Amino acid sequence: MKLKDSLIFFVFSIFSGSVFLTSGKFVNDTNTPKFYFVVAALLVAVAITAIMYKKKITFGVLSNRSILWCISIICFLQACYGLIQFADWLPSNYSKFAITGSFDNPAGFAAVLGMGLQMPGI
Repeated sequence: MKLKDSLIFFVFSIFSGSVFLTSGKFVNDTNTPKFYFVVAALLVAVAITAIMYKKKITFGVLSNRSILWCISIICFLQACYGLIQFADWLPSNYSKFAITGSFDNPAGFAAVLGMGLQMPGI
């Protein structure tokens, strides 16, 4: 796998893990795993950056266009998740709201969908 492909995969995994990761083993089973995933991913990103700096490798291989595509794909998947909840194939994470996506309330779901609408033309 080329460096560009591995960086795009890493960025995509950060975005998808911070949006979709949940676990019932935490006190707050929807937000805590996402928080820990983002912190762990940032630590890995710092380590990768340090290694790349030491080996004189630049981040020029990762373009803004590929990051925008990753964000767009995550927003699309989140919209599909909400549609699946709307069809009652998956339960909502909150008893008072029927559609919350992978979040514990509709505010996070709306924020992700709003970010997807604000994306410039790709």
